[in-house]
Amino acid sequence: MEEDLLIELRENGCLQVFLKINDSNLYKQFNVNRWSGRQFIKEQNDGEHHAIVAQTIVKVCEHYDKQLTFEQKYKALALGSIHDLGEIETNDISHVFKQKHPDIKKKLEELEDEIISSIPGYETIYTEAINDPVTEAIFKIGDNIDCYLYTGREIELGTKNKELIQIHKDSGKRVSQWIERLDNLINNKEAKHVEDH
Repeated sequence: MEEDLLIELRENGCLQVFLKINDSNLYKQFNVNRWSGRQFIKEQNDGEHHAIVAQTIVKVCEHYDKQLTFEQKYKALALGSIHDLGEIETNDISHVFKQKHPDIKKKLEELEDEIISSIPGYETIYTEAINDPVTEAIFKIGDNIDCYLYTGREIELGTKNKELIQIHKDSGKRVSQWIERLDNLINNKEAKHVEDH
């Protein structure tokens, strides 16, 4: 029966289209460990990160429901789900290394953008999402909340790692700054730039 269904899907072209969009390489994101070069108690991989960021974005969009368009919500959710897929090829490069080498950081970001944009089905939504200030703010809130939640869990588990404790404090501040930026963008006020981590 299952084989008959696959034959029927192949004949209709559905399976071919689905496989182009949902490349099995996407599973590699669950093999990319985050927090490179840091001591931690419980690992987190990119797949888990994408899931938490996307789930958090759903909550942010629910909070701002009437003030956001469907398109803004969709783009933010899409960005939250795919933003680190470039790391399938580059792996997670330490934040500390990227801060010490801004020229390499810039090239790495360009490469990761290129990788994500080359995945069939993602090129248009990714490009649109990263170039929309409201979408970016929604996404950054979700991304930083995940950072805050992850480091908070590490603290609850007993970490004494001063760097993670500082990251926890800093990510909490960034969440507040991105919320303020989003509020200002929605209300057509001047939106301050937020320094990203």
